[in-house]
Amino acid sequence: MERLSQMVRKDRRNLPLIVHAFSKTFKTNNPTVRVVRVLPETKFSYEWESCELNKLEHYQIMKRGMDKKELNQLSEVLAGAALEIELDKVVENKKRVKVKTLNKRPL
Repeated sequence: MERLSQMVRKDRRNLPLIVHAFSKTFKTNNPTVRVVRVLPETKFSYEWESCELNKLEHYQIMKRGMDKKELNQLSEVLAGAALEIELDKVVENKKRVKVKTLNKRPL
């Protein structure tokens, strides 16, 4: 699969993802947000398209106020990551959010 992606020059990191979650028991808290597409990083923010309660949302995660460890964790995020977020502000068609947990680990 990786080889085919390289041959057609497709960056799988930026492509949409289909995720199916199966479980016999749902005893654990399932995340309400899942990253569908990682958009190119800007000078001041990370931008992701995420699925929140069966709706596609555009999130901006501002870099200001984060330390290097958090920035490194966020720059390595791939499609399919589970998130818990806190809403800061709604700007036009984007939501500015703070990430509380990433793949069930606190940031």
